[in-house]
Amino acid sequence: MDVRLRPAQERDLPLFYQWQDEEPYWERYSCRPVQLVHPYPAFRARYAEALSGGELVFSVLADDDVVGRMVAFDENPRNRSMEIGYYLAAQARGRGIGRAALVVFTGILFTWPGRRLHKLYATTSAANVASIAILEHARFSLDGRLREHYLIDGQWSDQLFYSLLRREWQP
Repeated sequence: MDVRLRPAQERDLPLFYQWQDEEPYWERYSCRPVQLVHPYPAFRARYAEALSGGELVFSVLADDDVVGRMVAFDENPRNRSMEIGYYLAAQARGRGIGRAALVVFTGILFTWPGRRLHKLYATTSAANVASIAILEHARFSLDGRLREHYLIDGQWSDQLFYSLLRREWQP
């Protein structure tokens, strides 16, 4: 299977919007308050604002079908770091696509012209075993834990912090 990334395009946004509406587990994927954006014109405007504000949004393609997205945001120029996040549509999960896409994404970010990032980092719930596997496959290291930081389906879960330093990254 051919897994690649490309910058998100306007034509991808209806699919991103559809995922937002059809995903029953958004609360499991973020410790931030989930704010679904409706209607579609507001969703589209939110993406335009995010992209103009420095977020990097890439579409994940598997055999030419858009099956997910990778995002880098909250760039800290002083520390030369950025947070990353990712989402795969249900039909793409469990097939190694997320692992392959994150490896490609780290390469894009660490070699981005004009940016000399020192570190990428991500957070996930300790209950999100798939996300942990994706991060560890891409050589991210567990840096820390906020105990009982996520409330998911009435259960407390720790928030895990992972990072990858530029010197640890292998092209």
